[in-house]
Amino acid sequence: MPLSNRCGTFRFLGSNGSSISNCTLIFSIFCQNSSKSFSFRKPSRLPGLSSALTQIVVQPFGYFTLHGPMLNSFRRPCTEASASSFLEDDKLLPFPNLCPGSSSSQPLYDTRYFSDYGGFYNRHEEVEKLTTVFNERPKFTVVLGPPSSGKTALVRHVATQLFRDNAPMFHPIFIDLRGVDVASKDMFKRAFLRETFSAKLKDAFWKKHLAGIEFDMGLFKIRTKLTKAKDSSSAPENIGEIFDAVMKQVPTWSVSHGACPPILVVDEANELRKLGQKDPETLESFLRFVVKCTKQEQRLHVVFTSSDSFFQQWLSRDQGVDSNHFDVLVVGDLTKAEAYQYYLNLLDTHVAPEKRGLFGRTEEDFDRIYHRTGGRMYFISNYVNQICSMGPIQSALDFMMVSNARTFLRRELIHPKIFSKNQVLEVFKMLTSSKSGYLMYQEVIAHFKDERVVEEMIHRNILHFRPRSKFARDLQPTPEDDIVTASGHPALRAMELLL
Repeated sequence: MPLSNRCGTFRFLGSNGSSISNCTLIFSIFCQNSSKSFSFRKPSRLPGLSSALTQIVVQPFGYFTLHGPMLNSFRRPCTEASASSFLEDDKLLPFPNLCPGSSSSQPLYDTRYFSDYGGFYNRHEEVEKLTTVFNERPKFTVVLGPPSSGKTALVRHVATQLFRDNAPMFHPIFIDLRGVDVASKDMFKRAFLRETFSAKLKDAFWKKHLAGIEFDMGLFKIRTKLTKAKDSSSAPENIGEIFDAVMKQVPTWSVSHGACPPILVVDEANELRKLGQKDPETLESFLRFVVKCTKQEQRLHVVFTSSDSFFQQWLSRDQGVDSNHFDVLVVGDLTKAEAYQYYLNLLDTHVAPEKRGLFGRTEEDFDRIYHRTGGRMYFISNYVNQICSMGPIQSALDFMMVSNARTFLRRELIHPKIFSKNQVLEVFKMLTSSKSGYLMYQEVIAHFKDERVVEEMIHRNILHFRPRSKFARDLQPTPEDDIVTASGHPALRAMELLL
């Protein structure tokens, strides 16, 4: 292959950020002008994938796609920093310095659009705003949004950004509560210690500042070495002491030292409700630690992500966290223009060439799809996947997510709780006739003259509550107060079918 087609060495991660089958490195071509493809023969450096990975298709401007019978297709950007070799006539050769006319400080792709974390795409404005937040003095930030709206992917993308010299911009610790049984004794403490220990192994910042802490990962104990007696140590007796021991190792943030504060991200933080029911002492200690290391001592950022409509109220009203001590950001869906570009990208990178004829590519074609999926990437990708596996979708009800939503909402009509069947149908009419796609929360309460009715509909996922926020851009006009919406466009279409 010509020398202008660069091939870099890249780490390939799955959509959840974990390595697939323990693979470490793959090779791909960088093409400046046109799409190319080649067979990846005998990929000996990919244990477990040698029979699965059959082809890499390389898109213009440094994008590549992997195709194989055992894999979905993935699209990932190539960066100049990771490029170290190229292929010519099936030989792996050293990578020449740079492409003609390029600068060593410039990336070879547009970082606005793609991330190694599944669910992130083209959230340029949100990335800029959240990056600004993380570059300022430490804060406690709660990121809310509907399920599968891309909250986790956005936060992870921003928190794991690199400077142009490939140095980390921030120093995150991620605790994902999806896989943690917080109701079981000590499981939250174990998750906290495990992820802190993991960050110490991977990040030089944490390795330096947690040098005075020893982790016994077998018993999940933490030992803090005493400054004056190097040969002695103490073991904190309770979870509060463990949190304090970790926090005291992190320097207080100051604008003068120029370092970005570290970040603790707790994903699916609504699971903390279960922790509060089973182990209120641990929850109280953790929330006290969060407020202390953000508002009071300004040592690190803390971010909670949650799809729970009333998580903000639970945090302030039920747990006593002053609402002035945390900021709330709401992540919405993609705008229609962004969703259209995302759809085209899916067709180009995730759909086999022989299947692409099933899809229209014009804006008019996408209008019909958007009416059923809205701008949520999860819904759009499911729509595309269903067509690939089952053929064209003729009506809204043929889309499985609309069908599932109709089944769920129909059951709510048959088995109402505090609300009546007629009240549910009224809400359906109000939402499906709303040009903005949302209803003002207080106006709905006033309509039914009973706040319990509206809150029960929210708790039962008939409605989704969204607090006022200028962060999301998917709803127009931008709401000036708290609102309620359907759980998504498939639910809206299901409501129409049930009226």
